[in-house]
Amino acid sequence: MIKGQENPNEHEFAEKIGVLYSLAYAVRMMPKQGYTPAGYFEYTVYPLEGIWDLRKRVRN
Repeated sequence: MIKGQENPNEHEFAEKIGVLYSLAYAVRMMPKQGYTPAGYFEYTVYPLEGIWDLRKRVRN
């Protein structure tokens, strides 16, 4: 999960998404490489889901 006040059109946000997906796929493929972490269960890496809030945040 990425939490924050990122602009989805910015390069930094795209990099974070890339890292998140890379990690999710790497863990997903571990058993195929002969390593199964304790507590692992097979899962599907689903498409990105984003929630944007258009309200302006007020900082105290």
